[in-house]
Amino acid sequence: MKKNNFKSIIFILLAINIITSCSNKDDDTNEKEDPISNNDPLVYVGQTTNDRLTDNEERFYKDKIPNKELVATLNGNCNPLDSGILNNEIESLSNDGGGVIRIPKGNYCLRDIILRSNIT
Repeated sequence: MKKNNFKSIIFILLAINIITSCSNKDDDTNEKEDPISNNDPLVYVGQTTNDRLTDNEERFYKDKIPNKELVATLNGNCNPLDSGILNNEIESLSNDGGGVIRIPKGNYCLRDIILRSNIT
């Protein structure tokens, strides 16, 4: 008897779900604003999908990161000290103007890492 009650409850819940999802489809038929007809001067709309990446790419990214490279010597195997070591490396390289930190292949469990400008 309990299995029949459980099946009835599941059936009723599925029916309610179908009815509510069908009633929400009417809201999707409203006309939406065309994103291409945006006249905002801060929004760039190119002629093709690749235009937004190639025409004015220099507006978005300037590579100001120095060529300094540092290899972080972390303990690995989810050592809790690794997060502190990496934060210290990031802070010292950031104080020197920035650069690239390379982490050797391995298993690391890092948390509460503080990212800084000009660090990759």
